Amino acid sequence: MAHQVLGSETILSMLLTDHEIRLVLVDREMDTEELRKECEPQSIPLEEGSTNDLWRMSAAGNTDALALIGREPHGTLEEVFERGGSIWLLDGVQYPTNLGFGIRTIEVSGADAVVLNISRTHQDRRTIRRSSMRADRFIPVVYSDTTSIINEAKKNNF
Repeated sequence: MAHQVLGSETILSMLLTDHEIRLVLVDREMDTEELRKECEPQSIPLEEGSTNDLWRMSAAGNTDALALIGREPHGTLEEVFERGGSIWLLDGVQYPTNLGFGIRTIEVSGADAVVLNISRTHQDRRTIRRSSMRADRFIPVVYSDTTSIINEAKKNNF
């Protein structure tokens, strides 16, 4: 994953200075109480994951924690376009597993958001989330209609 800092010690030292940490992912099997104590008063979301999650999400593999920096992990269609950056539009993709794989690929490439102009059922969204390895925890995934997406893109000079 792009835009990340690895290791609880490095993250702790960043939390004590000026930083752009947006989210911290910790191994639920490790002692991460210090990170929790620093994240909570700063309103930085802290997610727990398995050792496998951390291995899969980190650029270097084995780590007890990783911090997402720079990129906001959530947002509406309007917020995503106002922030700018690299926004991918997945248009007309039909299979939920393909959408999930696409979202995961986009997330690890360092993009800032994914926009989909496809309406999906609750079951489809669960399949998309699972096949993306829950990458939607780290990048905004916005479902909207084509007209709204085009209007928002034009409004923000995309």
